[in-house]
Amino acid sequence: MNRPRIFHLIHHLRIGGAERLLADLLPCLAREGFEVVVGCLDDRGVLFDALIEEGIAGHFIARRSGFDAGAIWRLARLLRLLRVDIINTHSFSASFWGRIAALLARTPRVVTTVHTVAGWSQPLKQLLGNRLLLPVTDQIVAVSESVRRSLLAQCVPPDMIRVIRNGIRIERFRRATDLGEERQCLGLLPDGTLIGMVGRCSPEKGGADWIRAIALLTRAHVDLHGILVGDGPERAAWQALAAAEGVADRVRFVGEQADIVPWLSVLSVLVCPSLQESFGLVALEAQAAGIPVVATRVDGFLELLHDGKDALLADPNSPASLAEAIRALLWSEELVAALTAAGRANAARFSIQRTAQAYASLYRELLAWKK
Repeated sequence: MNRPRIFHLIHHLRIGGAERLLADLLPCLAREGFEVVVGCLDDRGVLFDALIEEGIAGHFIARRSGFDAGAIWRLARLLRLLRVDIINTHSFSASFWGRIAALLARTPRVVTTVHTVAGWSQPLKQLLGNRLLLPVTDQIVAVSESVRRSLLAQCVPPDMIRVIRNGIRIERFRRATDLGEERQCLGLLPDGTLIGMVGRCSPEKGGADWIRAIALLTRAHVDLHGILVGDGPERAAWQALAAAEGVADRVRFVGEQADIVPWLSVLSVLVCPSLQESFGLVALEAQAAGIPVVATRVDGFLELLHDGKDALLADPNSPASLAEAIRALLWSEELVAALTAAGRANAARFSIQRTAQAYASLYRELLAWKK
């Protein structure tokens, strides 16, 4: 008996939260008994190559910017050629064009996964696009309750939405056994306090608040350094801010990293200063690695983390609140130990295997529907 063929379409597989989730999810779905195929609409990326190495079939659509009718026809032709049973699209652009291609290809079932709070970016465009394509969508997956609520606010019928929370490969994450040696391997100072941020350099990630919090602590004579793992449009502005705040020599930008595990493992504290966060994958990854977490009281973090139990939550848009939480961890080894132990237990609730099982259950339900 042939295995059901599931085609996952995403805009690209460069480093990012949704992209890392997909890179971990697809091999697990293959082990659940599906034939899994991945397609990148606009670009490939290092995670595309990693999936190919794991035996996942991959296709590159090469869509040009703007309206590219040729890309839609190429994708529709590919869906027909592969005889795809279910297409699962991810993020807005891939979900918009992917659902049109699925309609043209008469793909039996269409699922779209929403990774961000609906309406956060380009609200009118997303609202109109999603309403237009709702009739050709069988199920919408929301990665968190906050995403589900945002979809309901856009008048998506409740029975069309299923919450499937993201997961992580918990076994990948570990605390460095020799902190000094591992830091030196990464070109970092072997000792001292290292306050990290991991994420895209974009306004909603709150990097400016992280820099100002480090500046506040430095001016209060707290000896620490900061490291930001990630890249994006705000990087130059944040580097200029670090210089203006007098901490350019204490804040290092290392850019996008294909593997964030070594970088997480050497941190003293991970700070997630987001102004909006739909899920917060990196906070769980840090907890799995045994790193204490400071995050903001926004959206997804409020669903994942528990203030004072497995993380410390600070006010968004408040460098002073972030600095206070960081200082509390630096002053109390007992607090760090308690948060670290509880954090590992919290992260264990979000295994990628559990996420894959939830998707597999959804796919089997859809495949059992009468056509």
